[in-house]
Amino acid sequence: MAKQKPNAPQTALKDGGEEALPSEAAILAFLKDNPETTSRREIARAFGIKGDQRRPFRERLKAMTEAGKIAKTKSKNYEAPDALPPVTVLTITALDADGDLVCEPLNWKGTAPPPPILLNDVRHGRALGLGDRILARLTAVDDRVEASVIRRLEAREKPRILGVFQPGPGGGTVLSVDKKARSDYRVDKGDTAGAKAGELVVCQLKSGRYAGPRPVKIVERLGRTDEPKSISLIAIHEHGLPFDFPDAVIAEAKAAKPVTL
Repeated sequence: MAKQKPNAPQTALKDGGEEALPSEAAILAFLKDNPETTSRREIARAFGIKGDQRRPFRERLKAMTEAGKIAKTKSKNYEAPDALPPVTVLTITALDADGDLVCEPLNWKGTAPPPPILLNDVRHGRALGLGDRILARLTAVDDRVEASVIRRLEAREKPRILGVFQPGPGGGTVLSVDKKARSDYRVDKGDTAGAKAGELVVCQLKSGRYAGPRPVKIVERLGRTDEPKSISLIAIHEHGLPFDFPDAVIAEAKAAKPVTL
């Protein structure tokens, strides 16, 4: 397959002076328009850099990189720091008002929050749910970005949620201690683990598509919220500190001995 020819700059914005180099804005615009064609040689060719212009052009790219205005990849190509690649790994994070799945890039390097990405794939969409990861091809459509599934990636453990359980019809609800949570979580009758009103519980998100509050399953009961242990766990969770560790890590910690002088 032949390599795609880079899009020519829409405007060859140049600085004044003898070098007549492309401006930083023009270089950044070119990188955003050509996410797959970003080597220094290809950028120079697009702007007609020749002869004595090569050295100051290299210095300009270096200065822009050091200032964080552009980024250099492991393959020594250049990219706009807030640009989305045409193919990337996404995590499904939400369900919008129309029932469509919304994704975020797994490894976002930009300084601004990642743009919401709408999963537009009839073939695979029904089999996917929150927390799933996919390799997807991205396409700009009007004022949004849409994703088409290339393949579904190996499932990883669903994130755990710390919250307070309240019984209700059909099971109950869990109010997350995370102040950023947008709504309560639904607990079906068979997923309460016998939790009582006002207990602090650890929940796990359930897979699949659904309407209304996100369903969870209670996997651990931690006691009432006014107990010292519960208060500490809430404070730990609010500061983003881990509170759940693999068995091997816990065993190693228990086996540790005091360090001698």
